[in-house]
Amino acid sequence: MRDRAKIYDDLLQVQARVTFPLEHPLYQFKIWEQSRKVLDLGCGNAFYAKMLLDDYPDKVFTCIEKDEAMASIARERYKGIGLEVITGSYDALSGDFEFDFLLLRHVTSYLPDRKAFFKWVKEHAASTAGILIIDADDEHFLIKPNLPIFLGGLGKFREKVNNDGGQRDVRKDIQGELAEIGFQHIETQRIIANSKIPNTKELTHLYMCLVAELDIGSPLPQELAAELYLWALDPRSYIQYGLFGSLFVMNYDNFEDKRIFQEV
Repeated sequence: MRDRAKIYDDLLQVQARVTFPLEHPLYQFKIWEQSRKVLDLGCGNAFYAKMLLDDYPDKVFTCIEKDEAMASIARERYKGIGLEVITGSYDALSGDFEFDFLLLRHVTSYLPDRKAFFKWVKEHAASTAGILIIDADDEHFLIKPNLPIFLGGLGKFREKVNNDGGQRDVRKDIQGELAEIGFQHIETQRIIANSKIPNTKELTHLYMCLVAELDIGSPLPQELAAELYLWALDPRSYIQYGLFGSLFVMNYDNFEDKRIFQEV
Protein backbone atom coordinates (compact mmCIF):
# COMPACT_ATOMS: atom_id res chain seq x y z
CA MET A 1 0.00 0.00 0.00
CA ARG A 2 1.32 3.42 -0.94
CA ASP A 3 2.01 5.99 1.74
CA ARG A 4 -0.88 8.46 2.21
CA ALA A 5 1.45 11.47 2.11
CA LYS A 6 2.85 10.34 -1.25
CA ILE A 7 -0.66 9.91 -2.68
CA TYR A 8 -1.75 13.35 -1.45
CA ASP A 9 1.45 14.93 -2.76
CA ASP A 10 0.85 13.44 -6.21
CA LEU A 11 -2.81 14.49 -6.13
CA LEU A 12 -2.03 18.13 -5.33
CA GLN A 13 0.56 18.31 -8.10
CA VAL A 14 -1.87 16.94 -10.68
CA GLN A 15 -4.63 19.28 -9.50
CA ALA A 16 -2.34 22.30 -9.82
CA ARG A 17 -1.11 21.29 -13.28
CA VAL A 18 -4.67 21.04 -14.56
CA THR A 19 -6.07 24.31 -13.23
CA PHE A 20 -3.11 26.70 -12.89
CA PRO A 21 -3.20 27.83 -16.55
CA LEU A 22 -6.94 28.49 -16.21
CA GLU A 23 -6.51 30.37 -12.93
CA HIS A 24 -3.66 32.54 -14.18
CA PRO A 25 -5.94 35.42 -15.32
CA LEU A 26 -6.94 35.86 -11.67
CA TYR A 27 -3.46 37.28 -11.03
CA GLN A 28 -3.56 39.87 -13.80
CA PHE A 29 -4.55 42.73 -11.49
CA LYS A 30 -2.47 45.62 -10.19
CA ILE A 31 -3.34 44.75 -6.58
CA TRP A 32 -1.48 41.46 -7.08
CA GLU A 33 1.38 43.12 -8.95
CA GLN A 34 1.89 45.65 -6.17
CA SER A 35 1.79 43.09 -3.37
CA ARG A 36 5.01 41.60 -2.02
CA LYS A 37 4.17 39.62 1.15
CA VAL A 38 1.86 36.78 0.14
CA LEU A 39 0.20 34.50 2.68
CA ASP A 40 -0.90 31.14 1.24
CA LEU A 41 -3.11 29.53 3.86
CA GLY A 42 -3.65 25.79 3.47
CA CYS A 43 -0.83 25.48 0.95
CA GLY A 44 -0.73 21.68 0.94
CA ASN A 45 2.62 20.63 -0.55
CA ALA A 46 3.21 24.24 -1.74
CA PHE A 47 3.47 23.05 -5.35
CA TYR A 48 0.96 25.71 -6.45
CA ALA A 49 2.81 28.41 -4.50
CA LYS A 50 6.04 27.38 -6.24
CA MET A 51 4.33 27.75 -9.62
CA LEU A 52 3.30 31.28 -8.63
CA LEU A 53 6.79 32.08 -7.35
CA ASP A 54 8.28 30.95 -10.67
CA ASP A 55 6.05 33.47 -12.48
CA TYR A 56 6.34 36.22 -9.85
CA PRO A 57 9.82 36.00 -8.28
CA ASP A 58 9.41 39.43 -6.64
CA LYS A 59 6.96 37.94 -4.10
CA VAL A 60 7.82 36.53 -0.68
CA PHE A 61 5.55 33.62 0.24
CA THR A 62 4.56 32.52 3.72
CA CYS A 63 2.81 29.17 3.36
CA ILE A 64 0.85 27.52 6.16
CA GLU A 65 -0.28 23.91 6.18
CA LYS A 66 -1.80 22.00 9.11
CA ASP A 67 -1.02 18.59 7.58
CA GLU A 68 2.43 17.93 9.03
CA ALA A 69 3.42 15.47 6.32
CA MET A 70 2.59 17.93 3.52
CA ALA A 71 4.34 20.80 5.30
CA SER A 72 7.46 18.66 5.75
CA ILE A 73 7.48 17.71 2.07
CA ALA A 74 7.15 21.36 1.07
CA ARG A 75 9.91 22.55 3.42
CA GLU A 76 12.35 19.92 2.17
CA ARG A 77 11.49 20.40 -1.50
CA TYR A 78 11.56 24.20 -1.59
CA LYS A 79 14.03 25.24 1.09
CA GLY A 80 16.16 28.27 0.35
CA ILE A 81 14.05 29.77 -2.46
CA GLY A 82 12.04 32.48 -0.65
CA LEU A 83 9.12 30.27 0.22
CA GLU A 84 8.65 29.78 3.96
CA VAL A 85 6.48 26.85 5.07
CA ILE A 86 4.94 26.75 8.55
CA THR A 87 3.13 23.79 10.09
CA GLY A 88 -0.15 24.68 11.78
CA SER A 89 -3.09 27.00 11.31
CA TYR A 90 -3.25 30.76 10.85
CA ASP A 91 -2.92 31.37 14.60
CA ALA A 92 0.60 29.89 14.42
CA LEU A 93 1.79 33.25 13.04
CA SER A 94 3.17 35.87 15.41
CA GLY A 95 1.10 38.82 16.55
CA ASP A 96 2.97 41.35 14.39
CA PHE A 97 2.67 39.34 11.17
CA GLU A 98 1.19 41.32 8.27
CA PHE A 99 0.36 40.31 4.70
CA ASP A 100 -0.23 42.28 1.50
CA PHE A 101 -2.11 39.50 -0.24
CA LEU A 102 -3.96 36.46 1.11
CA LEU A 103 -4.49 33.39 -1.07
CA LEU A 104 -7.25 31.00 0.00
CA ARG A 105 -7.29 28.23 -2.56
CA HIS A 106 -9.64 25.33 -1.79
CA VAL A 107 -9.53 26.33 1.87
CA THR A 108 -12.56 28.50 2.63
CA SER A 109 -15.06 25.66 2.35
CA TYR A 110 -13.18 23.71 5.04
CA LEU A 111 -13.06 26.50 7.65
CA PRO A 112 -15.33 25.52 10.56
CA ASP A 113 -15.44 29.08 11.94
CA ARG A 114 -15.05 31.65 9.18
CA LYS A 115 -16.12 34.49 11.47
CA ALA A 116 -13.17 33.90 13.81
CA PHE A 117 -10.81 33.50 10.87
CA PHE A 118 -11.95 36.71 9.16
CA LYS A 119 -11.48 38.55 12.46
CA TRP A 120 -7.86 37.37 12.41
CA VAL A 121 -7.56 38.46 8.77
CA LYS A 122 -8.66 41.99 9.62
CA GLU A 123 -6.05 42.21 12.38
CA HIS A 124 -3.17 41.10 10.14
CA ALA A 125 -4.02 42.62 6.75
CA ALA A 126 -2.07 45.60 5.42
CA SER A 127 -4.14 48.70 4.77
CA THR A 128 -4.20 47.97 1.02
CA ALA A 129 -4.33 44.18 1.24
CA GLY A 130 -5.99 41.95 -1.30
CA ILE A 131 -7.63 38.55 -0.90
CA LEU A 132 -8.11 35.96 -3.62
CA ILE A 133 -10.46 33.07 -2.89
CA ILE A 134 -10.45 30.13 -5.29
CA ASP A 135 -12.87 27.32 -4.57
CA ALA A 136 -15.21 24.75 -6.06
CA ASP A 137 -18.23 25.74 -8.14
CA ASP A 138 -20.19 22.49 -8.21
CA GLU A 139 -22.96 23.99 -10.34
CA HIS A 140 -20.84 23.22 -13.39
CA PHE A 141 -19.80 19.68 -12.48
CA LEU A 142 -20.71 17.17 -15.20
CA ILE A 143 -19.37 13.75 -16.09
CA LYS A 144 -20.34 11.41 -18.97
CA PRO A 145 -20.90 8.52 -18.89
CA ASN A 146 -21.90 8.19 -15.26
CA LEU A 147 -19.36 6.69 -12.83
CA PRO A 148 -21.56 5.33 -10.03
CA ILE A 149 -18.81 3.77 -7.92
CA PHE A 150 -16.44 6.75 -8.07
CA LEU A 151 -19.20 9.35 -7.65
CA GLY A 152 -20.65 7.44 -4.71
CA GLY A 153 -17.37 7.80 -2.86
CA LEU A 154 -17.04 11.44 -3.89
CA GLY A 155 -20.50 12.20 -2.56
CA LYS A 156 -19.61 10.72 0.82
CA PHE A 157 -16.49 12.89 0.96
CA ARG A 158 -18.45 16.07 0.25
CA GLU A 159 -21.01 15.11 2.87
CA LYS A 160 -18.18 14.65 5.38
CA VAL A 161 -16.95 18.20 4.71
CA ASN A 162 -20.35 19.57 5.72
CA ASN A 163 -20.60 17.26 8.74
CA ASP A 164 -17.18 18.43 9.96
CA GLY A 165 -18.34 22.03 10.04
CA GLY A 166 -17.27 23.11 6.57
CA GLN A 167 -19.45 24.41 3.74
CA ARG A 168 -19.04 23.11 0.21
CA ASP A 169 -20.64 26.15 -1.48
CA VAL A 170 -19.20 29.39 -0.09
CA ARG A 171 -19.46 31.65 -3.12
CA LYS A 172 -22.75 33.27 -2.10
CA ASP A 173 -21.76 34.02 1.50
CA ILE A 174 -18.19 35.29 1.45
CA GLN A 175 -18.90 38.69 -0.11
CA GLY A 176 -21.04 39.77 2.83
CA GLU A 177 -18.70 38.24 5.39
CA LEU A 178 -15.66 40.00 3.98
CA ALA A 179 -17.54 43.29 3.61
CA GLU A 180 -18.05 43.23 7.38
CA ILE A 181 -14.28 43.46 7.90
CA GLY A 182 -13.67 46.16 5.27
CA PHE A 183 -12.95 44.13 2.13
CA GLN A 184 -14.87 45.06 -1.00
CA HIS A 185 -15.59 42.57 -3.75
CA ILE A 186 -13.84 43.63 -6.98
CA GLU A 187 -14.13 40.72 -9.36
CA THR A 188 -15.36 37.15 -9.65
CA GLN A 189 -14.32 34.92 -12.51
CA ARG A 190 -15.90 31.55 -13.23
CA ILE A 191 -13.56 28.84 -14.49
CA ILE A 192 -14.57 25.58 -16.14
CA ALA A 193 -11.94 22.91 -16.72
CA ASN A 194 -12.97 20.16 -19.12
CA SER A 195 -11.53 17.07 -20.72
CA LYS A 196 -11.49 18.60 -24.22
CA ILE A 197 -8.59 20.84 -23.22
CA PRO A 198 -5.37 19.17 -24.46
CA ASN A 199 -3.85 16.75 -21.92
CA THR A 200 -6.63 17.46 -19.42
CA LYS A 201 -8.45 14.16 -19.83
CA GLU A 202 -5.34 12.13 -19.01
CA LEU A 203 -4.54 14.30 -15.98
CA THR A 204 -8.15 14.24 -14.82
CA HIS A 205 -8.23 10.45 -15.01
CA LEU A 206 -5.07 10.33 -12.92
CA TYR A 207 -6.57 12.82 -10.48
CA MET A 208 -9.72 10.73 -10.05
CA CYS A 209 -7.62 7.63 -9.39
CA LEU A 210 -5.62 9.53 -6.76
CA VAL A 211 -8.78 10.86 -5.11
CA ALA A 212 -10.11 7.31 -4.85
CA GLU A 213 -6.77 5.98 -3.64
CA LEU A 214 -6.56 8.66 -0.96
CA ASP A 215 -10.05 7.78 0.25
CA ILE A 216 -9.92 3.98 -0.01
CA GLY A 217 -6.24 3.10 -0.12
CA SER A 218 -4.25 1.14 -2.66
CA PRO A 219 -4.63 -0.94 -4.63
CA LEU A 220 -8.05 0.26 -5.73
CA PRO A 221 -10.90 -2.26 -5.74
CA GLN A 222 -11.04 -4.00 -9.10
CA GLU A 223 -14.51 -2.71 -10.04
CA LEU A 224 -13.58 0.91 -9.30
CA ALA A 225 -10.26 0.68 -11.14
CA ALA A 226 -12.02 -0.83 -14.16
CA GLU A 227 -14.72 1.86 -14.11
CA LEU A 228 -12.14 4.64 -14.22
CA TYR A 229 -9.96 2.86 -16.79
CA LEU A 230 -12.83 2.27 -19.21
CA TRP A 231 -13.91 5.91 -18.82
CA ALA A 232 -10.41 7.03 -19.81
CA LEU A 233 -10.43 4.79 -22.89
CA ASP A 234 -13.88 5.86 -24.10
CA PRO A 235 -13.41 8.55 -26.80
CA ARG A 236 -16.89 9.90 -26.00
CA SER A 237 -16.34 10.30 -22.26
CA TYR A 238 -16.30 13.83 -20.92
CA ILE A 239 -15.85 15.67 -17.64
CA GLN A 240 -16.09 19.30 -16.64
CA TYR A 241 -15.79 20.90 -13.24
CA GLY A 242 -16.13 24.47 -12.15
CA LEU A 243 -14.17 26.84 -9.98
CA PHE A 244 -14.65 30.44 -9.04
CA GLY A 245 -12.05 33.05 -8.21
CA SER A 246 -13.13 36.10 -6.21
CA LEU A 247 -10.89 39.09 -5.57
CA PHE A 248 -11.38 41.44 -2.61
CA VAL A 249 -9.55 44.63 -1.64
CA MET A 250 -9.24 46.28 1.77
CA ASN A 251 -10.72 49.78 2.09
CA TYR A 252 -11.33 50.02 -1.64
CA ASP A 253 -13.69 53.00 -1.32
CA ASN A 254 -10.94 55.09 0.27
CA PHE A 255 -8.64 54.98 -2.76
CA GLU A 256 -8.62 58.07 -4.97
CA ASP A 257 -7.37 56.22 -8.04
CA LYS A 258 -9.40 53.05 -8.36
CA ARG A 259 -7.79 52.33 -11.72
CA ILE A 260 -4.87 50.68 -9.93
CA PHE A 261 -7.22 47.77 -9.21
CA GLN A 262 -8.37 47.26 -12.76
CA GLU A 263 -7.04 44.58 -15.08
CA VAL A 264 -3.64 45.13 -16.65
